[in-house]
Amino acid sequence: MQIPKVAVFLFLLLFSIVIISNTGCKDSNIASKNKEPSLNTSCADGVIIVEQQSDAPAQLSLRETKCEASYSKIQLMFKNVSDKPISGYDISWVEDYDHKKGVESSQGTKGGGVEIEPNESKEILISGGFTDGTSYGKSVGQLNRNVIKISHIDFADGTRWIQDKAKQ
Repeated sequence: MQIPKVAVFLFLLLFSIVIISNTGCKDSNIASKNKEPSLNTSCADGVIIVEQQSDAPAQLSLRETKCEASYSKIQLMFKNVSDKPISGYDISWVEDYDHKKGVESSQGTKGGGVEIEPNESKEILISGGFTDGTSYGKSVGQLNRNVIKISHIDFADGTRWIQDKAKQ
C-alpha cells in the first residue's frame, strides 16, 4: 500500500506547525511566563509606601506607580539633600502579598561615573514581584504592601551613610 503524497505533505505540515508553536516563539507559554506583564493600572492607595528617613542625606518620592496583581513598576525621584556629591546608593524594599510576606529586594549603584550633586535629583525605576503570580509553584496572591527606603549612600569623598536600624 502506497501513501499518497498529499497525505504525507499534510502530515509533515501539521507536525511542523505543532513543533514550531512549542519551541519558544513569542506566543508560546514558555515565552509569556518569562516576560514582564504590561502594567496599565496605578497601584491602589497605600500599597506603595516610601519610608521617610529624616536623617538620610537623600530623599525618595513617588512619581508613578503601576501594579498588576503580583507585580509592580515604581518610578521614584532620588534627591540629594546633603552638601556632598553622592557617588552610589542602595534602595531596598519589602513586599507583602496575600500568601507570602517579607519579600526583600534591593537595587543600587556604586561608582561607574554616577555622581549626584547637592540639590540634584535622579529618576529611579524599580520593578519586581512575581510575573506569573507564583513562587516555587505556589500562588503568592495580590501585592498588598511595598515599603521602600534608602539602605545606604556613598559619597564622592569616600564616606558612607547607612540607615539606622535601631530606629526601624
